[in-house]
Amino acid sequence: MTKNTVNETERMVVTRVFDAPRALVWEAWTNPKYVMQWWGPKGFTAPFCEMDFRVGGKFLCCMRAPDGQEGWNNETMENAKNSGQVEGWNQILDKVAAVVAGLAQAK
Repeated sequence: MTKNTVNETERMVVTRVFDAPRALVWEAWTNPKYVMQWWGPKGFTAPFCEMDFRVGGKFLCCMRAPDGQEGWNNETMENAKNSGQVEGWNQILDKVAAVVAGLAQAK
């Protein structure tokens, strides 16, 4: 697989603080049954989600807009650890992006 590079102007960082145990947040991010309950903006649904958290595994999730239009997220896992870090390549509507999601302990 060819490595894509992202320059600093294309980087997006999203940070959220949850008042919940780290293990519960990890479960919400890695269990398709829960991801389908929160994936996407307000008013959108996620009627389909499959996840395989192994190197080379796939993450496939459908996000449906209120008007019925669907967007599919297709990610290939490069690294997935129970320690709270996921890395992969995400493809949305023919755009490819490097994705790194991680859980940090609150200070």
